[in-house]
Amino acid sequence: MGGLFRLLNHRGISTRRIAAAADITQGRLYDYMNGRSRVEKLSIFEQVADAFHIPGHLLGLARRPAVKEAGPAHPWVSPFDAAALASESALVLRDMKRYDSAVEHAERAVSLREAGRARSLALSRIALAGLHIHREDLDAAVNVGDELLTTTAPTLGSVRVMHQLDDLRIRLEPHRAYRPVRDLLARLDQAKRARILLLADILTPVEGSRS
Repeated sequence: MGGLFRLLNHRGISTRRIAAAADITQGRLYDYMNGRSRVEKLSIFEQVADAFHIPGHLLGLARRPAVKEAGPAHPWVSPFDAAALASESALVLRDMKRYDSAVEHAERAVSLREAGRARSLALSRIALAGLHIHREDLDAAVNVGDELLTTTAPTLGSVRVMHQLDDLRIRLEPHRAYRPVRDLLARLDQAKRARILLLADILTPVEGSRS
């Protein structure tokens, strides 16, 4: 639950609002967020789930009447599907330097992502590769990078994905002396050139057309 509080705060929810929703003081909230204390009251889980329209089963709660669960139109439902929760939990654990646990959540996020959500799946794999670099497990990082380039279509024109691929390349560069990393860097460069050429084709105006 402390990780969830950090996640909510990371999404821009103030600690005052989170504390009020959980019916606790801000001091107690900081204890939970920093791992100095653990939430043990079931009522807090229920209050947080209801306040932020998080499907209760994602927090380990038994399914409750539909009025307690978030409806499909509520803006919090999509961000808090199981895959997104696992992905952002991985980021929170990374910030806490708990890399082994972060990798477990990142791998779960990848496994839960639907194949049709190419952008989200690519971002999850990039995050997982980055975590392996943090752990200095270069072989694992290369394996995830290879899966990423194999499954991500060149037509995926997400600016966010392209920027995060650039960041991943920067983090891999210090390890260039390792042959598998060097090969992956070459493939990343090739994929980037392909996307740039594709984007240029899309943006180049047809001859004779008005600007």
